[in-house]
Amino acid sequence: MTRATTRLFLFTALLAGSLDLAYACLIAPFRGYSATTVLQAIASGVLGPDAFSGGADVMALGVMLHFMIIGLMAMPPWLAMAAWPRLAGLVVPLGLGYGALLYVVMNHLVVPLSAAPLRPNTQWSRILPELLVHMVLVGLVLALGARRASLARRSRGS
Repeated sequence: MTRATTRLFLFTALLAGSLDLAYACLIAPFRGYSATTVLQAIASGVLGPDAFSGGADVMALGVMLHFMIIGLMAMPPWLAMAAWPRLAGLVVPLGLGYGALLYVVMNHLVVPLSAAPLRPNTQWSRILPELLVHMVLVGLVLALGARRASLARRSRGS
């Protein structure tokens, strides 16, 4: 990866992660909990229920874990579009589908296998907005960044 591509990758992951985290923190009070609890919930994936009695250090861990996970989520579209540049023409359906897949994997595989005492949502009033956020603000943003990098590679002829 070139320096410019690395910066684009990091920017894309930071943007998607920030949008996702901003949504979670902004919606939290409407669901009866605080932004602090959002960050503690992320950290609880490694710390278990004890995370909910933690302070700034636990919240910092939650932020770090969130962005690390988003960075890992960003890799597949980048690798796929580097290997198959024609995918760049399908960025919207692929991004939306990838975001939906990320939502399902995180909520029904990663979180249940972690130390977090959280359970997947079962109410459509919660599932639908979170699914849409993952589709648009995570999957589509990551796919658009990967597309931009793919087009830049093609224009350089590499």
